[in-house]
Amino acid sequence: MRAFASEPAVERASPLGAAVAGRERMGFDRGRPPAPTSSAHRFAAVAVAQARGGAGNPEAAAVPAEPAAPAVAPSPAAPEAAAVPATPPPAQAESPEREGAVTASPGLSWTFVKTHTWDALWWFCGEHPSGFSTRIMLRAENFADPTALRWSIPRGSDKIAFAGAPSGPEVHVTSKKGSDRLDDITVRVTEGSIAGAPSHDGPLTVRKPHRLIHRFTRHHANCPAFDATCPAGVGAHWTEVGYRIVDNVGGTIVGATVNENFPGHKANDQANDWADPAAFVSVPVWPNTDGTFIDYWWVWGGHPAPVNPGAAHDGDSVDHMTHEFYVGGRTAATGCRVQTHTAHRFLGHTEHENIVTPAP
Repeated sequence: MRAFASEPAVERASPLGAAVAGRERMGFDRGRPPAPTSSAHRFAAVAVAQARGGAGNPEAAAVPAEPAAPAVAPSPAAPEAAAVPATPPPAQAESPEREGAVTASPGLSWTFVKTHTWDALWWFCGEHPSGFSTRIMLRAENFADPTALRWSIPRGSDKIAFAGAPSGPEVHVTSKKGSDRLDDITVRVTEGSIAGAPSHDGPLTVRKPHRLIHRFTRHHANCPAFDATCPAGVGAHWTEVGYRIVDNVGGTIVGATVNENFPGHKANDQANDWADPAAFVSVPVWPNTDGTFIDYWWVWGGHPAPVNPGAAHDGDSVDHMTHEFYVGGRTAATGCRVQTHTAHRFLGHTEHENIVTPAP
């Protein structure tokens, strides 16, 4: 039998964290389908009598992001939350010229020097993923004496800090935590030290992974196409749970990596030999997503033998375990935790229950 929890990466993500809906992926077996002798969100090469399966992101899966209708009617898909449009606007800075554009005086000002068009300042809870700026440059403009320029943070010093001396025409800023709302940080540049010296206050926002929006749950009968080791005719079922990744100011995060974590062992609701998270073979990472991903779970063989969704004992509880999602890191439990829930395996399907998101 095999038990997995995650989906194959299928679509291509937009470049450099641009906030545009795109690919769907994610799952519990991080990456490639399990070898016939291992088991993670996939149960390894054990006799068919022994449970196998997995959860996560079976990398070699041939299953399309939006698979054909399953043999057994899937559970009704939960409507996608209206908070984030199907094709959302960029999640980073509202426009390339937005930050630093509020002028307190007609002359002196500063601008955020962007690495790419939709760049922004990000916080990934200690991680520094490629394509996202966790350190940025601010550049003063319309000044007379570069040696007289001084910088300060009148509001939001708990969220950002200067990297290096806060003086001169250019300074670097690093993130310390995410913003509570848009433009809740103020950076000031002043030319001179006398009372009434010219100054400019500009707004800044630190974006961070914040929560997941549930998009759908779909249950399927028999073996998943991405697990070639699952023999035809054996008792099996598989489930897809789709999510959208949202930042702290409501934008969809494109280009970020998602990982999963199991902080403990499973709890059995009946005697069984279904795999424990420690033995899952699935790949626990969804790299460079397009803003969405799918977590895959599957089970085949073993005792009790899994059944198809909708079968007489479909709803019989087998086991359950705590499951978490993080955004920003490529190893388990790195980056910002965005959701916790209970992964509950039944005889004929798997569910994410007791969802808490955001989950600081």
